[in-house]
Amino acid sequence: MDLSSDEKKVIAALSNPEWDYRTISGIAKEAALDEATVRRIVDSRKDLVRESIVPSKTGDRLFTLTKNVNHLRDYWAAFRMINDEKF
Repeated sequence: MDLSSDEKKVIAALSNPEWDYRTISGIAKEAALDEATVRRIVDSRKDLVRESIVPSKTGDRLFTLTKNVNHLRDYWAAFRMINDEKF
């Protein structure tokens, strides 16, 4: 699979083990790309990138690699986020 240099940077940011999910701004910052470029890549590369079914607590879209498909993980992340706000 041929990836552009920008796509490789986005995939590298999404592969960072510190994060289960990434926002557009987080990916852009780590990849040193503008947010419009990151948004274009995550929206066009559904074969590599998937959007979480649950947004961040600020309402931002969250992304991970398609190899990390696990809807239970999406719900668990939402549960943790809700409980973090309560305590």
